[in-house]
Amino acid sequence: MLGLTHRRVWALRSTVSLLVAAWLAAGCPSVRAQTALPDYASQVYILLNQFRAQNSVPLLRRVVPLDAAAQTYANLMAATGHYSHTGPDGSSPADRMATAGYAWTLWGENIAFGQDTPNEVMAAWINSPSHRDNMLNGNFRDVGIGAARAADGTIYWVQDFGASSQTYPLSQDMTLPGDTTPPVITAVRVSGVTSSAATVSWATNEPADSQVEYGTTAAYGSSSPLDPTLTTTHTVTLSSLSAATTYYCRVKSRDAAGNLAVTSDFIITTVAAPDTTPPVITAVAAGGIGTTSVTITWTTDEPSDSQVEYGPTAAYGAATALSTARVTSHSVPISGLKASTTYHYRVKSKDAASNLAVSGDYTFTTASPPDTKAPVLSAVSCTNVTSCSATISWTTDEPSDGVVMYGLGPGYGQTATSAEFTTNHVVTLTGLTPNTLYHYAVRSRDPSGNVSTSGDAMFATLREPDTTPPSIRDLSVVGRSPTSVSVSWTTDEPADGQVEYGPTEEYGSSTPLDTLRGVSHTFVLSGLQPATLYHYRVRSSDAAGNQAISADGTFTTPLPRGDINGDGRVTIVDAVLVLRFLAGLDTPSQAQLAAADLDANGKISVADALIVLKLVVGIAA
Repeated sequence: MLGLTHRRVWALRSTVSLLVAAWLAAGCPSVRAQTALPDYASQVYILLNQFRAQNSVPLLRRVVPLDAAAQTYANLMAATGHYSHTGPDGSSPADRMATAGYAWTLWGENIAFGQDTPNEVMAAWINSPSHRDNMLNGNFRDVGIGAARAADGTIYWVQDFGASSQTYPLSQDMTLPGDTTPPVITAVRVSGVTSSAATVSWATNEPADSQVEYGTTAAYGSSSPLDPTLTTTHTVTLSSLSAATTYYCRVKSRDAAGNLAVTSDFIITTVAAPDTTPPVITAVAAGGIGTTSVTITWTTDEPSDSQVEYGPTAAYGAATALSTARVTSHSVPISGLKASTTYHYRVKSKDAASNLAVSGDYTFTTASPPDTKAPVLSAVSCTNVTSCSATISWTTDEPSDGVVMYGLGPGYGQTATSAEFTTNHVVTLTGLTPNTLYHYAVRSRDPSGNVSTSGDAMFATLREPDTTPPSIRDLSVVGRSPTSVSVSWTTDEPADGQVEYGPTEEYGSSTPLDTLRGVSHTFVLSGLQPATLYHYRVRSSDAAGNQAISADGTFTTPLPRGDINGDGRVTIVDAVLVLRFLAGLDTPSQAQLAAADLDANGKISVADALIVLKLVVGIAA
């Protein structure tokens, strides 16, 4: 029985499934005996590369990890009779190659069984289109070969193909039997040298592949990708080179039999990189600004020409003549400008490689024509006049400083100055004499030195303010009765008046304020309690609001006439008290003395006792 299958994968490597390492490392548990056939595997490798050479396809390298994967799988199939690209553990050829340590970017596999010799199995694969495609695939670079005989004599064959970015140890030499002569390399030429690339071409006397080794030393260090196409005319372009750099190079070509030819060193020097960097413009400035001219200056980091664009807007509209002299310090004069005008400008410089730099937008303002007109003064006035100060204000039709000249006559003699340039001027005069007539005039000078002076004017200061309170004099309490008293005083200037009174020094009551200002003041306090001590003080304020307050005083209201005991009525008890005072049995208080002296002779007598009795019986008033 003969078997033949292949498997091809063209996609780049993706995540591989988990492998069962036991099947690959040692095979599954033996079902039947098997024997590896390394000599058969070596013969299949030679036949495979001969077949590729006949079809101008680069030879494959037989590498250790693919050999391990192929031989292990051949052993497994011979031992178990299992025949499939998918192993008994579910592994794929890609899984088995990866487990063997091969980092593939592309893989393929041919398997077969039942053929007895390497020639037979190769013939079977060559006659199968899909297996033939695998063997002639120019994208494969490496191969592993496996051959194993089962206990029943059946031979199982495996070819594992791969491509990888890594290099692996060879398990068999690539040289084919018979052809041992390498290609002859001639006509090595270098062309198309730029700052980053160069093209190397050569010829060989037989079809061979193409590769160039290169580097900045004779150790090289870099190489072009191997072009496996077998040809006699070779062209390789080196890219990503450094500008203005010397490279050591050699070319390599290998024929279909694997014979390698290598040239001796030759040198390539790349050209300097083109200058694509514009000058760097700095320190742009406008100087020497006049009424109709200006000079624009700037610097560049490399020699460059000079030109200035300018105009009343950022659209410019005018430009200086191009100065082709290449310098790093630039100075360009501009004339024919308008006075008192703001101009926009930008500078331009181009280096020897025609790289143009343009600055940002800047502005300057030309100077004004000479000013010969004096300021016009108006609205000169004097306000806020006090006894010692006054405010002088005026306006000018252009910014100017301000000076006030003042004094007791038109000769003035004193000045007050405001150095600020403004059109609204305010200067305050201080330290004036009260109740005095002053003369004054104002003067303003513009920035150009033109001066205007006003005519003479006058103002009078006020009298000095009154800050002295009235003087309270002759304070007295008269006209006392049990329920009222009269308080009077005088002041040294017209003033209002008011009395505060009460049983304590906190007072608590006051008369209405008498706002009629005078120098003699009298107030009647009524509604008082008989025989009671009262505290009082008086207040007076003059027209300037200065207030005088007297010291605290006291007075005591008397008892009612005949009410000796102060119970508010006249009874027989009061008559008895008078008699007791007469008999010397009791001593009267001052209030009792005043209430009992009914005949007002300053003492208590029998006549006072009779009057009290008449009051009791109602025959005296």
